[in-house]
Amino acid sequence: MEKHKLNSSTSAWFLALGCLLLFAAGIPAQAATIPAASCSRADVQAAVNKAADGDIVRIPNGSAAWDGGIITTKQIRIEAQSYTPTDGGTMARGVVITNNSTTAPLFQFTSGNAYHVGIAGIRFNEGTGDQNHLRVQGTGSKVPLVNDCAFEVKDRYGNNPDISVLAWLSQGGVMWNSFVTGVCSGPAGQGCPLGAGILINSPRGWYTPSTMGSLDTGGMVNVYFEDCTFMNSGGFDVDDRGRLVVRRCLLDGTSGITHGFTSSWGGRHFEYYDNTFRCSTDERNIAGRYFWCRAGTGIFSDNAVDSPYNGYAPPDLLDIGDNTSPKPYPQSRQPGWGHNGTTDVIDPIYIWNNSGNGAYKWRISNGWEANVKQNREIYVNNGAKPGYAKYTYPHPLRGNLASLPEGMGLAAGYPEDNGIGNDSAVLFTEDFEGYSGSRISWSEIGGWDNVYGDMLITRTASNVHRGSQAVQITCTGTAQQSHGVVKQVAPQKRVFARWYMKFPSAFPGCHHTGLSVRGGDDGELFANPTGTVPNGSNFFWVILDHLSPLHSWGPPENTAPPGWVYNYCYHMDQSSGYGDVLVADGDLNQRYPFSADFVPRANVTPQLNRWNCYELMVECNTVGARDGRVAIWIDGKLVMDHPGLRLRGIEKIVSRYISIGVYSSEVLPNQTAWYDDVVIAKQYIGPMATGGPGAPVAPKNLRVVP
Repeated sequence: MEKHKLNSSTSAWFLALGCLLLFAAGIPAQAATIPAASCSRADVQAAVNKAADGDIVRIPNGSAAWDGGIITTKQIRIEAQSYTPTDGGTMARGVVITNNSTTAPLFQFTSGNAYHVGIAGIRFNEGTGDQNHLRVQGTGSKVPLVNDCAFEVKDRYGNNPDISVLAWLSQGGVMWNSFVTGVCSGPAGQGCPLGAGILINSPRGWYTPSTMGSLDTGGMVNVYFEDCTFMNSGGFDVDDRGRLVVRRCLLDGTSGITHGFTSSWGGRHFEYYDNTFRCSTDERNIAGRYFWCRAGTGIFSDNAVDSPYNGYAPPDLLDIGDNTSPKPYPQSRQPGWGHNGTTDVIDPIYIWNNSGNGAYKWRISNGWEANVKQNREIYVNNGAKPGYAKYTYPHPLRGNLASLPEGMGLAAGYPEDNGIGNDSAVLFTEDFEGYSGSRISWSEIGGWDNVYGDMLITRTASNVHRGSQAVQITCTGTAQQSHGVVKQVAPQKRVFARWYMKFPSAFPGCHHTGLSVRGGDDGELFANPTGTVPNGSNFFWVILDHLSPLHSWGPPENTAPPGWVYNYCYHMDQSSGYGDVLVADGDLNQRYPFSADFVPRANVTPQLNRWNCYELMVECNTVGARDGRVAIWIDGKLVMDHPGLRLRGIEKIVSRYISIGVYSSEVLPNQTAWYDDVVIAKQYIGPMATGGPGAPVAPKNLRVVP
């Protein structure tokens, strides 16, 4: 790994640019993380009362039944303390709230123009209540964001916003990685087939132009559901002026609808693409259709559609026709028509490029045959809708997730890390207590898969974080040298590594000290791609490192050992053959443009002669997108967050190889580092709940720039 040179004038310009970015962003205030004392409604309400616009309320893991709700106009997010982002969603969430409310939604938010509102990581169970699990409303430009939640749906019938499980009444919004399941009394727990699952109303007028596909500039008018699962539930009820996009979802025994002329306005338009439609539960009655269009227009494209017989008639993909008799043709707002802002216009429904035995099954019902004609109001398997282009996937606002966890995490449930290795989210642990010899070697390698250099086992109490042993790495002699161990873990698109590290008080600095995550294919345990630019199909490499003040390439402000913590990153867009030096306030060489939601932070130098708790997250980008992310915590505080990275170009390149170690290009006295209590997991780990000498107390009331 080579040095990166930076002269003082460049450093001064970089620091000035960081200040300029902060000023130009117009950030009104720092955002705080407000911890709730428990998941009870009273404690969550108390935390909401303390919060200001832009803050995040964190609910600790647990379960509670609520007999009322929380209604707030503050522009805040409410999130579970820790959760694992899961494509397609899961019902397994650490915070579980049972709905016994008969007076108010469990959560009600109003969108604004400064910060996104929403929730993350919470499961909502049905109880004795009849109110919404979640209700979002408003016309703000910062649309609601909901991710990684789970919703039960019981028998709720009708299109009254108060009845539905989720009432989405705002203009725009995004929900992803969430799971919705029916828990009703019918066969196999089937839910109501026609409504009261998710109700979509929009404040944007029906008589305004279409915002389908790429016409939704900025993606802030339509409501998007992506990478979700809907199982035997009421699905979507697109009612007054609603504009819906469903993509990359599984819809199993789940139907949808645009309401029509029994409503004030009815639905405006819908888009279903890249989804899977199926009925895997016997006797699942979805009224013989996956979607009922009673008003407006829409598209179905690139879906896999299964139309099985499971006790009822095999479902059609689309049923067209309101349950009121049609008026003379053309009827304003009827199926297959829209509006251009001035007058009614024909805007046909299109179905194309689907697969499966139900790919093109459709029908006209309720006497609407005169008003809806094929090749006039609907085109089936006759090519794409002219001019139509899908909106950007994943939705760009998913990158504005605002926050990463801070403070206590997974480790909070395992004091002293006892038993943490048994948690299903944990991939590997190492506390160095199991070695009987003087060093980690090929004859005693423990759980590691590779060892190089000299990895000593120390039993000196002052150099052990917890227990009676730790690992010590000391550079000796005069030649440049490397020492370390490598663990191959199950392939991960998102991985967290937490460990404790300590340097002596006289530590002078060292070329590389920390932990690395290397992405690649299987069978590359011994690979060393130093000096190679990743091409998207070979590897990536992320190292939590310390910017040693020994070397002239560090900025003059970086004077104290061990040096600033930084992200030494080999990625597809790096500016040299030897990776990029990405520090807390940006790219040291000013070449890499992070995504727009990058937040510059103050650079941090860890203390010497102290056990510091480090954590590194590496999240692979979606193939073809710039949404990879690297984050670093010290003692549970987020000190660095680098979004917008391209780490890979093909799916099989994922995080596989984790290494701790030291590399010294210039051996000096006291070049020693101690490591202890390593945990690698699928979710945020956080500091040890309690620990040995020097173990940090989890920080409280942290504030991060929004």
